[in-house]
Amino acid sequence: MKILPFAGLTRTPARLVAGLGLAVGLGAAWPAHAAFGVQQAPAQAGPPITGRVVDEKGEALPGVNVVVKNSGLGTATNLEGQYSLSAPAGSTLVFSFVGYPAQEIVLNGRTTVDVKFGAPTAQGLNEVV
Repeated sequence: MKILPFAGLTRTPARLVAGLGLAVGLGAAWPAHAAFGVQQAPAQAGPPITGRVVDEKGEALPGVNVVVKNSGLGTATNLEGQYSLSAPAGSTLVFSFVGYPAQEIVLNGRTTVDVKFGAPTAQGLNEVV
């Protein structure tokens, strides 16, 4: 590992990163998550819930918000419209996207939830920010 001069000191990159409270390498824990406001799912959250969100034509919708109702847990869909998050059994997932009415789906023990949004609503598209 290369030694880097830093403010008159020499430290390895791993020590520099460790000094920031970050872990190096794939699969390593991130001990400083609370300091950065990142919320982790509780241990009893349950199995991962996965799925895909599409529009009325069956095309992927990237950036759809997927939130566990009445919790701080959530994620957004990727470019392929796919998402993954952990949620307690019996939770309700809320899917929301600009221009579409939100959809609430109760898990009822399912681990895969695919969602199809209908046609966009004109009401949400006429608002000016």
